[in-house]
Amino acid sequence: MEPPKPSCRLLRIIDQLSPRQSPNANAMSQARRLAAESARYNLGRVHRTTNLPDSALVYLQAASASSMKFDAPRASAPVDGAETVVIRFRETGRPTIVTARRGANVPASGQVWVHAATGAIVKTEFKLSDLSTDGVFVVEFAVDERSGLRFPAKMTEHYTSPGEEVRATAQYSNVRRFNVSTNETLRKPPG
Repeated sequence: MEPPKPSCRLLRIIDQLSPRQSPNANAMSQARRLAAESARYNLGRVHRTTNLPDSALVYLQAASASSMKFDAPRASAPVDGAETVVIRFRETGRPTIVTARRGANVPASGQVWVHAATGAIVKTEFKLSDLSTDGVFVVEFAVDERSGLRFPAKMTEHYTSPGEEVRATAQYSNVRRFNVSTNETLRKPPG
């Protein structure tokens, strides 16, 4: 599976490199090559660039809303002692965000667990299926106590295709916050 618009992180890279932002006319193809190069290191025979912890969030963005169908929130089990609701979604628009390598639509479906009081996302699950492969991505979010930031703490992937099954887990830790500050002084040129 290969998206024409990869995950959120790659979308930001593509946007920064796009012809309207970059003087380089080949910026979009460079971004796609970057995604393909990263995918070379995936386990198994399933080609994919969607296995990043923020991939499901693309489906929740306002820009994707017209292509999505969302079910009404329903109560779910508490997470970290907080009341949680789950919202199911499915992609109904065409073309889909993710396409197969030969361009076929690969509609996504999934669900998002949200703290009822704060709206914070605590878990995402999204599924992609084409003619030969099924993929399920589950990401659990946590709050880093030092920074107070919510981050993806664990991602599990499960792929099934003829003759192959791949299960993978990524755990994220040592979250750091980077700050940048600048100072500019503008002066009127002499004369």
